[in-house]
Amino acid sequence: MQHKRRRVVWIVVAILLVGAAAGGYAYYRQTKATKAQAQATQQTLQTARVRRGEIVLSATGAGSVVAAREMALAFGAGGELLELKVGVGDAVKQGDVLARIDDSAAQKAVASAEQALVRAKADLQTAQQNHADLLAPPTEAELLAAQAAVETAQKNLDDLLKGATPAEIAQAEANLASAEQAYQEAVAGPSEEDIRKAQLALDQAKNSRWSTQMNRDATCGLRPDSSACDQAQAQVLNAEISVQLAEMNLEAAKKGKTQAEIQALAAQVAAARETLAKLRAGPTQAEIDSAKAQLASAKEKLADLQNGPTAEEIAVSEQNVRSAELAVQLAEANLAEAKDALERCTLVAPFDGVITAVNAQVGDTVSANNAILTMADLSQVVLDVYLDETDWAMVNVGHEVEVTFDAIPDQVFKGKVVRVSPQLVTVSGVKSVYAQAVLDAASFAKPQRLPVGLSATVDVIGGRATNVLLVPVEALREIGTGEYAVFVVENGQPKLRPVEVGLMDATYAEITSGLQEGELVSTGLVETK
Repeated sequence: MQHKRRRVVWIVVAILLVGAAAGGYAYYRQTKATKAQAQATQQTLQTARVRRGEIVLSATGAGSVVAAREMALAFGAGGELLELKVGVGDAVKQGDVLARIDDSAAQKAVASAEQALVRAKADLQTAQQNHADLLAPPTEAELLAAQAAVETAQKNLDDLLKGATPAEIAQAEANLASAEQAYQEAVAGPSEEDIRKAQLALDQAKNSRWSTQMNRDATCGLRPDSSACDQAQAQVLNAEISVQLAEMNLEAAKKGKTQAEIQALAAQVAAARETLAKLRAGPTQAEIDSAKAQLASAKEKLADLQNGPTAEEIAVSEQNVRSAELAVQLAEANLAEAKDALERCTLVAPFDGVITAVNAQVGDTVSANNAILTMADLSQVVLDVYLDETDWAMVNVGHEVEVTFDAIPDQVFKGKVVRVSPQLVTVSGVKSVYAQAVLDAASFAKPQRLPVGLSATVDVIGGRATNVLLVPVEALREIGTGEYAVFVVENGQPKLRPVEVGLMDATYAEITSGLQEGELVSTGLVETK
């Protein structure tokens, strides 16, 4: 019985073992199939290292060299071209004289304007002095002089009204008689007595001369170097003069009066006769009126000094001063205009530069404001730059440029954008961005002057970052407007991490924060079968 029971147990165990083996086999087959399927289709993780490098954003356009400044020069007046000091290609400095036209008329106009100004200033000074004199109180001397003038005018009128006194008539009669006698004697000619008197005067002068000569000889013989000798010599000279005068008087006495002297004596007779007649006849009404007018004028002047100027007189004087001031201002303006016209007869360089065109020659008659010279400032290399309108946002004042000229392909010049047009321009039917750039002379391999019109390729640097962290743009995941993150691979597993992005081009992006150099980032998954 016990043996039979042990057998049943083994059968049950065997059945359980068989069942377990069958279940294990089934599980094994199912697991093996799953692994095979996973191996048949799997995803490969693509990665890149965070590295340091440079990123540059740029836009490329065409350019050409232009003058920094260009100006056409013309005379401000017309005339014959007398002098031309420059030719094409000549370098000039600011203020250099370039050409002249005939300025003789302009110089005359300046001289005339200067004289007019001198006269205007003199008139102003007179008006100002008159006004000051008008306002100034009279001095005591002026009042006394005015009072004396009134008294004199009053006395003259009184004397005129009273008529001539007997003494005045007697004096006039005596004057007439003396004048008539002198005239008659002149007409009658010299008398024997007059000639004898003149001869006696000559003899007396000669005797006096002989006496002084004797005295001189005696004095100088004893003391030739004394003052007494000198005095004696002077007396001899005076005696000589007296003799000559006596001789002249004798000669005149023999000849008598000249016709002119006789006529003068006749005029004296007529004047004396007229004076006597007026005294006897008394004053005329015209003389009385004139004396009264002189008295009234003297009284008026005295009253003006005592009372001072009236308001009307002051106003008139002030107006005279203002008119004189305006005249000076006008004369000054005319002089300035004349000088400006004279200056316009000479062409001077307005800035340092180079002559690029000459359109006249000496002897030509040039017109006002007709350009005869053109000059340009080539001290800076300036480029006109044209870029595609899609690059509008890439071009701003201050942006760097890198320039390669077609004629100098192996050298790169650097500079900056100095001007950007606020509107697009059309070039060959294409809308373009227009800008100007100035090259940095320090970027030249050697000092050189680039000719105007030289063609170039221009790269405008919209942004540049050097020695910064870079990742491929495929690594970025946009998680919001302007917000990014990347998958950082840590221990074989990608983990999302926010980052801040700087510059970005079509290939790389600058990471300003959130990553470290050398970290591994995912750039995407690639399925393989």
